[in-house]
Amino acid sequence: MQGKGKNMSILEDLVKSENDYIQARQRLLNATVDRVKLIKQNFNLENSDQCRTYLRLMEYLTTDEREDLVNDLSNNTHTALSWERQLWDLLVKSEKRYFITRKKFLDNKSIDRTNLIQKALHNPDQRGTCLQVMEHLTTDERKYLFSDLLDLSSVAHADLKLCHQVVLSYPHDWLLENIEERAEPLLINGSYEEYRCLLELYSRIDRNLAQRLASRAIQQDDLDIIEAGEDFREAINLRTQETLLEASLKNEKGNSTNKTPFFKIVGVSRQRSRTTIQRSQPNELD
Repeated sequence: MQGKGKNMSILEDLVKSENDYIQARQRLLNATVDRVKLIKQNFNLENSDQCRTYLRLMEYLTTDEREDLVNDLSNNTHTALSWERQLWDLLVKSEKRYFITRKKFLDNKSIDRTNLIQKALHNPDQRGTCLQVMEHLTTDERKYLFSDLLDLSSVAHADLKLCHQVVLSYPHDWLLENIEERAEPLLINGSYEEYRCLLELYSRIDRNLAQRLASRAIQQDDLDIIEAGEDFREAINLRTQETLLEASLKNEKGNSTNKTPFFKIVGVSRQRSRTTIQRSQPNELD
């Protein structure tokens, strides 16, 4: 019993360390501060902790901010305000603590990681941390957790995008061989939400996989599910036509003579290519 409690405390410490990092990052992103100037003033290429924090922070900046940093990261012409520097230091320290805690969790051989993560995946407060850690698990551990991950990938919630990203990180051939069988219990009595979420996921894995699910959706009695299937089938066909058109244009460009393109695609309709979940917004759940 003590061992289970100790293992859970390690996972809770991991969750807390990541939450501390996220809060520090959010404080920096929400503050009325010139983020580009702050990073330029405090970023040190020789400091590995700062390099890691900088690279992770980049994806949350605007396009203009990223371009500015890439073009001129070494411009130090101003002195940082102390409270701005404190925000930056807090971000670096909290992220470092998260990585140290994560390493401690992953290196502890006495922990039943799959059991802990399996339970924590269904806790909205711990789910995000678990999903971040899953990419560092062994192949067998990840396969063991796949059904739980797929379950979470079939409903709308705040971590849906991250769930789909983790699914897409699995070996492609393994996904094609296993995902339909694992998803079957979710679809037997599936609603619009399950079909829509899985269609979104399938469309990013394989065209034929998505086509099969779209065809199944069209055969259901629920009008919303039928609509979802029709939307995705049309979107898939549209994507196929665009691929052929790109090939045609490339072929035409590479040909020195003015021959008629091998493919000629005209009148492509985009009226109903809705491929995002519209009825359940992630921020309304969990």
